[in-house]
Amino acid sequence: MTKDQSDILQQFGLEPSSSQENDQLIFEQLADRIAYLMAYKMESLLSLLYRLDVAETKIKKALAPDNQVAPNVALANLIIERQQERMLTKAKYRSQPIQGWEDFE
Repeated sequence: MTKDQSDILQQFGLEPSSSQENDQLIFEQLADRIAYLMAYKMESLLSLLYRLDVAETKIKKALAPDNQVAPNVALANLIIERQQERMLTKAKYRSQPIQGWEDFE
């Protein structure tokens, strides 16, 4: 399980376990948790989406009544997509460790 997968599970109150190493299972649990949050804690869900920096226009499209995909599944896809974008950005702009910093006194 990657750190990003672990972060998503933690933010949505899901407990990581050895059986959750399958991406599909993680996705299904995330979609289920989103369905729960949509039903009982919509403000919390929107706050999480904001913190994850999911685009508001994409959220509106995912929640639109004419969307062919279930809203919880569409939002789970957006979250996974955003996390993948973050990983690519981190890799692209990763800086090299500073040489000799250990000797600084």
